[in-house]
Amino acid sequence: MVGPRDCSNWGMQGMVRCLEGRCSGWGVAQAGRCLGPVQCHRGVMPAPSPPSRSLKHASEEKEQRLALVEDGRAAADREVTELRATLRELERARLDARRELQELRRQVKDLDSENSKRSKEVGDLQARVALEEQREEESRREAFGLRQKVAESEAGTEAARKELQHLQRRLSEAEGEFRQREKDLARSLEEARGNEKKLLADARNLQLKVEAARGEAAELSLRLSAAEGRAQGLEAELARGEALRRAAETRLGGLQSALRRTMGIGRAQAGSPGKGESSGTPGPLLPWGSPVSHCSISCIPHNPLPAPSPASLGPEAVRAALREFLRELQDAQREREELRVQVDTLGRRLEEVEEERDSASARAQQLQKLVAESEEGRRSMELSSTQATLLLQEETLRRGERERRALREKVATLERSLHATEGEHRAAQERLSAVRASEAELQDAKRRLEVAESRSTQLELQQRVLEGELQRARLALGERQAEARAMQDRAELLQKQLAESEQRAGALQLAMERLSAVLAESGSKDDAPSTAALADGPVVHEQLLQLQSALAAGELDRRALQEGLEVARQALAEAREEKGALREQLQGLREEQEVLQRSKEELEAQVRQQQEVSGGGCTPHAPSFRPSAPLPAPYCTLCPRSQHPIDPV
Repeated sequence: MVGPRDCSNWGMQGMVRCLEGRCSGWGVAQAGRCLGPVQCHRGVMPAPSPPSRSLKHASEEKEQRLALVEDGRAAADREVTELRATLRELERARLDARRELQELRRQVKDLDSENSKRSKEVGDLQARVALEEQREEESRREAFGLRQKVAESEAGTEAARKELQHLQRRLSEAEGEFRQREKDLARSLEEARGNEKKLLADARNLQLKVEAARGEAAELSLRLSAAEGRAQGLEAELARGEALRRAAETRLGGLQSALRRTMGIGRAQAGSPGKGESSGTPGPLLPWGSPVSHCSISCIPHNPLPAPSPASLGPEAVRAALREFLRELQDAQREREELRVQVDTLGRRLEEVEEERDSASARAQQLQKLVAESEEGRRSMELSSTQATLLLQEETLRRGERERRALREKVATLERSLHATEGEHRAAQERLSAVRASEAELQDAKRRLEVAESRSTQLELQQRVLEGELQRARLALGERQAEARAMQDRAELLQKQLAESEQRAGALQLAMERLSAVLAESGSKDDAPSTAALADGPVVHEQLLQLQSALAAGELDRRALQEGLEVARQALAEAREEKGALREQLQGLREEQEVLQRSKEELEAQVRQQQEVSGGGCTPHAPSFRPSAPLPAPYCTLCPRSQHPIDPV
């Protein structure tokens, strides 16, 4: 029967065999996974003794390291998937580059055939230029004859020019007279406008005066209404004064009657004192010693007072009553005088207010008359000024219209004579310009031919350069394809190694499961696990060192694969850049071909027009021909990719 120690040794030896098999990073990770049952077996062990605590700590560290190894394995798996995807992309890019290379080869062949056609067209154009030189010689002879005719026509033109100058002087004199008359009319118009402005200013001043008068009338009406209000107040005060005067007169009458009664009582007492003593009981006396108010005086009854008793009427009482009465009488007289003065002042103020009201109404009527007169004067002035201005303008317009008609007739006669001379001069000038235009067209055709020849040579050079670049691109593409094949072979080798490591990991997993089963059966014993742990300590340490070295080797392999992947990516990017450059060059060649086609059409039209001109006037017997190939448009020779034609000077 196999013991626990033998099972653990058998499991360790299996892991060592996995590591000695020089597995990649994935095999190391699978070997790390094989230690899981051992750790589980140690987890179910009984509590270790104090000497085995260090072993427990070491086992925990080993478990952490194994977890790190597991993480490295997962990262390696992810990198393998990325490498597979990158290899697929490289394969697709290689196929695209091959297709584009075939397309570029086909386009280069097309360009070669088109270049040969262009060289043939240049030869045809050279023959045409020789023929055009012959025609140019004939046109020069024709131009000499036309120059003689032009000299004769210039002599006649000089005479016509002198007469035209004489007519222009007469026209300038007539225009000067017309301008002088216009200036006089403008001055008179300015004077009329100045008078109109003065009249408008006077009317504006009158309007301002009218508005001021209206404001003053409104102010006077306000003052009149205020004066009427004051007059009504004064009338009310006068009525109150009259009422006070009547009340004072009533009091004065009461005082006089009281004084008569008092004086009569005194005389009766002095004439018969005995009777007074023997008379009956006197009636009640008025309180003469008390101050008499206005209310008490005005409220004295008019019925006769009862006679006072002789005993109560002494000289002192009579004197005091008289003094009081005199004082009240003086006060009443003083109040009456004050009331009279107030009535007089109120009357005077009322008269003044009435006078002010009358004067204000008269002034308002006068201002209204002034406003009406100013309005009527302003209207009449405006009407007269507008009538005068209209008459003056009508007269000026009629006079200017008459003068303008006369000047138009003179100018029409001068223009007719001038047109006749200009027609003759224009006919001669047109013939001379036609000859010069034909000469210029011939020179232009020569220059274009030279530029076309230089352009054709430049296109040949560009074609050779493109062929060299295409050859280099083919070589680079072959190198990239070889590198892609090497990368693909390496990826297949890595896939095989991965499959082998997975098989080994499966075998290790089965061995570890068996080992864990054996350890579970022997878990009831107490001393055996501790001694097995003590014995397995250095072995496990050695296995961890081997696992670390295997992990380092797997990391180196991963880095190498990563570098190979970067190199493949750079090669793919360079191939794409070269492909883009070739596309740009091909696009430039296509655009140049389009420009050459357009220039061909333009030159055909020019040659056709030149043939018509030369066949119609200069060289009637020259043989006509139809251009079979175009002249290329002139291009800038400094830039090989120039697409902008240069205008010939």
